Amino acid sequence: LINKDFGPDAASQYNDEVYGGKREGYDRLPDFWEIPQWMAFVSKFLPNADVYVVRDMAEAKKFVEGSGYERLLFSSVDVNKALIKELSKSFDGTVDIGGYTVPGTFDDINAKWHENLESLAKDMGVPYVEGVDYRHYSGSKVIPRLTMSQGCLHKCAMCTVPKQLIEASTELIDQQAEAFSALDAKLVYLNDKTFGQAKNYRHLENVYAAMKKANPSFKGFIIQTTGTQMLKF
Repeated sequence: LINKDFGPDAASQYNDEVYGGKREGYDRLPDFWEIPQWMAFVSKFLPNADVYVVRDMAEAKKFVEGSGYERLLFSSVDVNKALIKELSKSFDGTVDIGGYTVPGTFDDINAKWHENLESLAKDMGVPYVEGVDYRHYSGSKVIPRLTMSQGCLHKCAMCTVPKQLIEASTELIDQQAEAFSALDAKLVYLNDKTFGQAKNYRHLENVYAAMKKANPSFKGFIIQTTGTQMLKF
């Protein structure tokens, strides 16, 4: 959800000054910092789903009212929860919400809260299929995210990331990498919160080889990890 009156923000200014036009492969979409990865996962098991970008609330309300949609799906963070509520009030169908706000936040609009995408699929009565589909962003210049694991074993008090580690299967990692072929991406960001904790990090060499073969202009990966973790590689 985009608030067109928000104006330039510090994060965008930082990106433009540090990366904009200066580092090859550091590309952003016009409406997003990055492709919302949850949309790619949803698109895999909902082949008829589409994406509507809210750039103007009045236009969005008019669109939703006449869309014929049965459901609206949102990923909520604190900055967009009020906008989600405002748009949902114009919709007569089912509103499904997940994300990073407190579940009870949307009780006043009678929305359905989902802890994960498996819950969404079950509620819709469709099989959950693991994987990603980037058909809505085909050809986009962007840095996509590759998820090799979720969570982190560190117990930092200021962090809300789950204090457990769930490794993605080799098949899911390879499927994500193959799906990137629909995009114009020279770099891939590793979504692992502390890269290297999951033992499957060694598979990244195979992923690189496959992506380089499919796209000779592919440069490599961006990671987030700790200094102590780097010493273990």
